[in-house]
Amino acid sequence: MAMVVIMVGAAFVMLVPLAKEHANAPADDTPAKMQTGEREVTYTISNIGESCVKDSRDVDGARGRHSSTPGLSEWWESRLINYSDTVAHNAYPYYVAYQSESGFNSYSAAKFPHVPFGTYGFYRYTMDAKNITTVATGSDKDPLYLPILGSGGVGMEGGTVQLNWHFTYLTTADKNSLLAGTHYANTYYGVTKDAMAPIGTVSYANDGWYVEQTGTATFDRPSAAKFLGLENPSTPLYTQFNTSNAAGALNASWWTNYKNDGQDGGPYNVVACYDYDVATGPPNCYFLMVDPSSTADNLVLRIWGYTWGMEALMMRYMDVQGLMHNWIPWPEDYYFNATITTTGANIQSRMSAVYHMVTWKDTDWWGPSLMLEAVHNDYNDMGTGWTSRFYDYIAYKSSWKPTRAQYNPGTNNFGVECGYVVTPALWNLVSGEKLTIQLPTGPHLGYIPYGNTTVDDTFPKFGGGNQEKVDEMNTYAMWGELVLGPGTLPSGLYNYTNYSAATKTLTINGPTNFAGNMNPHSGYGTLYETGVPKLMFDVAKVSTYAMTFPGGAPTVPGAYTLRVTAKNITGATVTDWNGTVNFVVTGPATLPVGQYTHTFIPTDNGVWETTLTITGMGTITVTSTDSLFTLDVTDSIAVTAIPEFPTLLMPVMIAAAMIVVFIRRRPKKDEE
Repeated sequence: MAMVVIMVGAAFVMLVPLAKEHANAPADDTPAKMQTGEREVTYTISNIGESCVKDSRDVDGARGRHSSTPGLSEWWESRLINYSDTVAHNAYPYYVAYQSESGFNSYSAAKFPHVPFGTYGFYRYTMDAKNITTVATGSDKDPLYLPILGSGGVGMEGGTVQLNWHFTYLTTADKNSLLAGTHYANTYYGVTKDAMAPIGTVSYANDGWYVEQTGTATFDRPSAAKFLGLENPSTPLYTQFNTSNAAGALNASWWTNYKNDGQDGGPYNVVACYDYDVATGPPNCYFLMVDPSSTADNLVLRIWGYTWGMEALMMRYMDVQGLMHNWIPWPEDYYFNATITTTGANIQSRMSAVYHMVTWKDTDWWGPSLMLEAVHNDYNDMGTGWTSRFYDYIAYKSSWKPTRAQYNPGTNNFGVECGYVVTPALWNLVSGEKLTIQLPTGPHLGYIPYGNTTVDDTFPKFGGGNQEKVDEMNTYAMWGELVLGPGTLPSGLYNYTNYSAATKTLTINGPTNFAGNMNPHSGYGTLYETGVPKLMFDVAKVSTYAMTFPGGAPTVPGAYTLRVTAKNITGATVTDWNGTVNFVVTGPATLPVGQYTHTFIPTDNGVWETTLTITGMGTITVTSTDSLFTLDVTDSIAVTAIPEFPTLLMPVMIAAAMIVVFIRRRPKKDEE
């Protein structure tokens, strides 16, 4: 009887919605912890669409860091006036549109079409690099980030240095308070207001790209000797520093080091990616002072500086060290933390990345998309001393004109072969490197691809913007779920081994061996049509095909109505959906012939019904998957069919009868 009760209780049907991730999806392909001493670099892309405003209060925890308050900082207004950067969407997700080509290239639409503008989103880019042997302080080692002022030059044996820096841009309010002597640079970093006078002149106008560097550098005695020239072993380091910098000599040397590296003709000239020399700003713009936490053998310096192009120079340094190589965006709210020893370094970096993730059209789908491709930020071939990565792509100074199709929504050159804006690159991760992309889980806005309208798409290169075009673009805005675009990744990445739909995380582990996506035009076999990898994030209008049984849950074999509803990320039915859903049925059940695929039509209003016929007992699973977004837009429902009570009870009664028979035939002891 107990067995009967248990089996009868189990006869109730179980209707179980499964997790959105594919049932057979493995766990994230995360490598085991590497042994101490091995090179290990993790790059993470996250917080797509987010932007926060700068906090310029003179309080600990602020002082130029960006707050948690969403918004675009004030310099974007300056960029509109001077460079035509026009805010396209001033709320999450944030977008800016502007003419992204170099101001020093010669453009001639009559000879060769060019890109009229680009629309860019924001994302967070984080790097955690350990055991980097290309950055060290030992003999004949130059870590690049610091001047080498010791008497023995680069040949000196350095010690340990720690850098904790932050880079962002100055606002008009910053400039005014600096000139008044009330800014945190004046009060906390010891910057004298009379030294700031050039920042208010026309020659050094605040155009929104004055980069500010703040933070500390910490030296032990060997590193202080190599990098600061403080070589007296019997005198406290802070005393030596104050003596050496009494007339601002070390301030000037610090800045001169950066100027020599990044100016036109310097080894890391930024003109090819910045259009201007790093020395464009005033002649002395760095200020160093002793932090009270310093000791005789441990010197902590507070550092504040401002110039044009310092963020670009930092990207140059990291590039040649093999860090963020060929994946180089423009940073704001940029943190740089490093511990550098005689043999290597650990470096952590975090930034809000701009001018890299562009609105586009997925090559497999006519809908809103964001494109991230491996690129170098060089975008002209100007300058000497640095071999510009853009040199092979410059299409405006000769008849050699490699091109690629332009798919930024709103351009009147939509679909036209246009010149390159930045340098596409091939980025293969080496052993010990990993790239992780975390897509947002909430609603996201994109722009439906369109072009060839009567609204002029010109964004003047020297200011004014194009509000009319931005207003038009926003009539093509569409909300949905940001998903991993199919068919746009190197072969083998679009699968559940690399991508977890449950956490919306793509993981690419090195070493990789991506083949270059070569330019298809004849004669340009050594150039890349697009950067590799090229990541497409599509805005999917439908997030799931929810399945229910409107007539009630199945209880026994038979025919049941299965309702399929196209729903967006908020759970609302998408009544105008015209996409295609595919079904897979496992277990003893079938759908009608021809109904394993359905393309929604207007009269469906986002809801379609079919018949699921259960032909036997057991577990049945129905999986619905979008024909395009096979990893993200999917849903499953499971049914366990149990026979009716009399059928269920029969084998139990037979088993009980057999037990009785066996008992009756058992001989008694006295009969043996």
